[in-house]
Amino acid sequence: MVERFVVLGTPGAQGRSHYSAHLRNTRGTPQNLIVMMAGDALGRPMGQRVTLPGHGRMVLPLGYHPRQPGRPPLTPQRLAEATRISCP
Repeated sequence: MVERFVVLGTPGAQGRSHYSAHLRNTRGTPQNLIVMMAGDALGRPMGQRVTLPGHGRMVLPLGYHPRQPGRPPLTPQRLAEATRISCP
C-alpha cells in the first residue's frame, strides 16, 4: 500500500517542510482508505477518506510545518510512525 513516506523542503525565509505518502494499489479493484496523521503538522488529514484506483498510484499530502530554527522536520521514519492508513 505505502511505497514510501517523503519529506520535502521549501527554501526561503517562509520555508516549510511538506510531508506526503506515496501509495500504490497492487490489486485490480479500487481500495477505500481512511487516513489519519497523528502528528502536529498543519493541514494534516484527520480521518480523510480517499479511494485508490485499481493498479493506481497516488501522492497523499500529510501536512506541513513552517521551518523554525532548532526544530528539525519529521524524518520519513517518524512520519510513518505518526500516520495511520486503514481499510474500512
